[in-house]
Amino acid sequence: MTPSATPGLRERRKERTRADLIARARDLTREVGLSGFTIDELCAEVGIARRTFFNYFATKEHAVIGRSHDDEDDEIVFESLKRDRSRPLVDRMAQVAIDHFHEVEGRRDEALELMSLLEDEPKLLATMLEVNREGERKLTEAIAEVEQLPPDDPRPALAVQFGGILLHRSMQQFLRPDEERSFEELVHANAELARSLFLPTHEGHSA
Repeated sequence: MTPSATPGLRERRKERTRADLIARARDLTREVGLSGFTIDELCAEVGIARRTFFNYFATKEHAVIGRSHDDEDDEIVFESLKRDRSRPLVDRMAQVAIDHFHEVEGRRDEALELMSLLEDEPKLLATMLEVNREGERKLTEAIAEVEQLPPDDPRPALAVQFGGILLHRSMQQFLRPDEERSFEELVHANAELARSLFLPTHEGHSA
């Protein structure tokens, strides 16, 4: 095996373990409830040591939602924001929403499963809101850095709020059983709607 192949294999194994932890944590939550199993039991189900669990998630709740406070998706965000900076920020925020969706969920059935668990387990919803607040803070700082704006400039925070609305509306549409468009198509359609409202020279269309 060449040295360059080793990190790739290692990363794939890490991704597989992370995916197994999320899947089994959600299975157990659905079967016995969030309080019905421990981290030790989850680790035994997946076949890893307890100490290994904390390389991936801070708590059992973070494993279920598939996210943690120390998730390092900053590189994904920066790449989305820096990609073709000649494009309007609204377009790059749309790409941030798309990349975030693929990183966290990626499929309609996974998103529906998580939504169902959030409804049944209030503690999961509280964890999700807490993680989202931290993600919004990081994204605000990233926008300010990429756009070379001072830390007290209100526009990065406004852009993050817009991105949240864009993500939320697109997700609502995506989860409809009769929706045939992909998440990417929905995000771009909604971004175009926003553009048509704020830049009326563009002809609007309904999403």
